[in-house]
Amino acid sequence: MITQKDSYKLIIILFLGILLLNVLPAQETLSFIAGRDAVAYNSDWISDKSIEIRAGEIINSPAAVEYGSRANTSWEEGLHLKLLFGKKPDRYEVFAKDFKPTNTMDVFGEDIFIDYPMDHVLPNGNSFYRQAIAVGSADNMWVPHYYRDVLAAQNRDSLLKIFPRWADIYDTDYEPPLVWHRATDFDIQNGRAMFFNSAIALGWQTDLAVKKIRKTDFGYIVECVITSSPSDIWADFSSGCIFPESKFWETYDWGDTLILLLYLDGDCLDVYTYGNNIHVGTFIRVNREFIKQYQSLIKTNTCDLTNVQWPRRADGSMDYSPPAGIDLSRTYDDFISDNIDEEIADNIDSHESAMAQDNGEKSSFPLPLLLAIIGGAAVAVGVVVVVLRKKK
Repeated sequence: MITQKDSYKLIIILFLGILLLNVLPAQETLSFIAGRDAVAYNSDWISDKSIEIRAGEIINSPAAVEYGSRANTSWEEGLHLKLLFGKKPDRYEVFAKDFKPTNTMDVFGEDIFIDYPMDHVLPNGNSFYRQAIAVGSADNMWVPHYYRDVLAAQNRDSLLKIFPRWADIYDTDYEPPLVWHRATDFDIQNGRAMFFNSAIALGWQTDLAVKKIRKTDFGYIVECVITSSPSDIWADFSSGCIFPESKFWETYDWGDTLILLLYLDGDCLDVYTYGNNIHVGTFIRVNREFIKQYQSLIKTNTCDLTNVQWPRRADGSMDYSPPAGIDLSRTYDDFISDNIDEEIADNIDSHESAMAQDNGEKSSFPLPLLLAIIGGAAVAVGVVVVVLRKKK
């Protein structure tokens, strides 16, 4: 027989469950329109289902972006950034390059967009998470600015000054034994940035679904969501894979909504987040010869710099430190004056304020609203308890 004490416990558990459901962020659904005919494959590797998507048709995605081959296709087809849409067992994968957000004001131009070809598996390539890309497969590539310093030093171990933990990678299960510079994930693709109208990749561990793009006089403002479907389910977002000194990785997490400010300056691209003015990092646009020599350096510790063209800022300098004097608030005021999701902007402002109040601890939920929900749940529990007492 259930006692009154047991009833109280059940009520408290019930309302704590309701509280938790309210506190957890809702999964955001984004819509994308096909710019050309495309084929999507079922994400269940056992299934051979596929559907044709015609240009102009719309898909809805739970902000899910991954890198790889479409689910049941051969690795020989190639690998690329892809969108996931639908719900299991009818969840499908399609290449992101064929889509754009349905409600975007602008799209990326040639100043930032690179039409990356399909990546292909290199023979006998050792890779922890992703397959190796072919040497020189892209004419241009966005990479972290420190790749220039590594190549200029002509010593691959100079990369270990930035990522000292890589030096500990050693696996005797491979032949020859695997050390960091033989693991293809630490080649140039480790830091490659990709900017497609529907999805962005900042290194191999940070993928974002794009909601809206706004062209500005300095570059772009992009409203986006960090993917809800990380390629590696064991990945820790806070570890990042590029720009380890940036606070970006400890401030955000999977599924968070944010606004990126993309500042273009010659061959340089500085990425900021609105609200807390975090400088994610500086990317540089490099050409085929740079890519080829960088990959040679990592694999063989030798390179030829004779024909390498070094990226420069618009003023001709190779100073890759972020420019001073950028007025982020004015820039963003211009952004929302064009009526791009002011409600989302308010939510992001609340998100940033809550994080500041938490003294650096992660929080994806505004503190005032959290307290309101807790207070509401407590009141509701009190009401039910009073009712039970009256019935007794």
